[in-house]
Amino acid sequence: MYQEISAQKLEEIVQTKQPIELIDVREEHEWNMIRIPQAKLIPLSQFPDRYQEIDFGREVYILCRTGARSGQACAWLAQNGKQATNVAGSIKALYDSQSDILEITEHFQPQYLL
Repeated sequence: MYQEISAQKLEEIVQTKQPIELIDVREEHEWNMIRIPQAKLIPLSQFPDRYQEIDFGREVYILCRTGARSGQACAWLAQNGKQATNVAGSIKALYDSQSDILEITEHFQPQYLL
């Protein structure tokens, strides 16, 4: 079992500049379109091999496009004795709310978030 917060709550946490560990489990081509600059990219496809890169000494928040893949990553971590919080709605929710913590690149394609 794992905890979950809203994308808006994550935005508040990021804006306070608290030392957190923010992990994006999307694939690199998705990351190249839109991202939170403070996040570390560890694609779900590489997660079992790379989860040791996560600093579990900090609060860990995991996001993806909509919250589904990040939920899978959180569940996997919980099964392996680690704690992480899923970001419900993730990048899509932040984009829909016009969040200013997002970095949108020249590669962004709006249909990606439909």
